[in-house]
Amino acid sequence: MKNKYLIILFFLTSIFSQNSEKLLYEKALSTIDGDKALSMYEQILKSNSMTEYYWLSLRKKAEINYAKGLYISSSNLWKEFNLNAPSSLIDNESKNFLFRSLNVIGEDDSVKYYQRLLSSETLKDQKKISSFPDKKTLWYIQFGVFSSKESAEIMLDSLLSDGIKNVLIVQLFERGKMKYYVRTESFTSNSKAQRFAKRNFPKSKEYVIISK
Repeated sequence: MKNKYLIILFFLTSIFSQNSEKLLYEKALSTIDGDKALSMYEQILKSNSMTEYYWLSLRKKAEINYAKGLYISSSNLWKEFNLNAPSSLIDNESKNFLFRSLNVIGEDDSVKYYQRLLSSETLKDQKKISSFPDKKTLWYIQFGVFSSKESAEIMLDSLLSDGIKNVLIVQLFERGKMKYYVRTESFTSNSKAQRFAKRNFPKSKEYVIISK
C-alpha cells in the first residue's frame, strides 16, 4: 500500500513539474528581453527533468547563443539536442543550425560526420519512441511580424490605445534572425479565434488568423 501511494505521489509531482515548466516556457517565449528569456530557459534546464519543455528550452538556448555569436557553445547544445531529444522535436532546422555552427568554428569534418549520422537510419533505431502526445494545434490572431523590437512595440501600443486587449509580443528565432510577432494569446480552435476577433476587433483592423 505504501508503494502504491509513493507511485501516485511521484506521478502527481511529475505532472505538476511539467505544468510549471510549461508556464515558465510560455512566459519566456513572450519575453522580449533575450537575457531574461534565457534565464527562464536555464531555470527549466536546471531541473534536468527531460520533459518536452526541457528539450524545447535547450533548443531555445542554442538559438540564443547562436544569435549572440557563441558558436562553440551553440554547437554543443545543438549536438545534445539533435542526438538526444525525442524524434518528434527534431527537424531540418535544428540539424541545419548544428551544421552552420560547426562550419563557423571551422569543424568541417564534424559537419560531414553529423550530416551522415543525422540522416542515417541508425540514429532513428537507437532512439526510444517518444512518449509525448501529439501537440495540439493552437490558433492566434496576428497583427504583424517585425524584425525590430521597437517596431513591434509601436504596433502593440497602437492596439492597446485602441482598446484591444489580450495582445502581446512574442519573440521567435527563425532562420538565424530574431523576429517579433504581435498577436493574441492562443486559442484551441480556429472558430474560437474567429469569434473572439469578431467580438473584439474593428472591421478596419488588419489581422490574420494563424495556427502553430
